[in-house]
Amino acid sequence: WLAKHGVHDVDTSQGMRFGTSHMAIVAASDDLGLALGRGALVENDLRSGTLIAPFGVDQSFVFDYQTVGLQAVIEEPDVALFREWLVEEGQRSSANRLATAAARTASADALPDHS
Repeated sequence: WLAKHGVHDVDTSQGMRFGTSHMAIVAASDDLGLALGRGALVENDLRSGTLIAPFGVDQSFVFDYQTVGLQAVIEEPDVALFREWLVEEGQRSSANRLATAAARTASADALPDHS
């Protein structure tokens, strides 16, 4: 990820390690460094300004989940409602991330050029 973003002088063999993404995000929120975080997990923090994305919001990595289960369970009405809710939330979250990224780009474009 770092190389993809042109960062080559970071020694990734050093530093803190966390067992969960949540712990890494909390550490970044506590001013202990940077963290890589899934968009869905950091979306609210980015929107509120608690965290910033110093390299911009990267939409090129796709992380998806699959709903799985036995056919009989998937066909149950409560499970079908839950699945529909998950799809709606995923679509809402995706739309919010795109809108947030577009707003950030527009804000960055509005900054005066001091070159």
